[in-house]
Amino acid sequence: MDLKSKNYIPGQQGTRIDMVNGNFEVNSVSSTYRTRLTNKGFYVYSGNTPIIKLGEFI
Repeated sequence: MDLKSKNYIPGQQGTRIDMVNGNFEVNSVSSTYRTRLTNKGFYVYSGNTPIIKLGEFI
């Protein structure tokens, strides 16, 4: 199952919750900043450039 906002564009805008793979993505409307939370870590991007990476959780 996948939950997405109406304005969701991968890596650009909107919000997505992927319940199969456990991924969660939140993007700003302006595509300036976005966050991603997966089973491998937490990531914050400015545009397409990762500015914060927290690796695999223990």
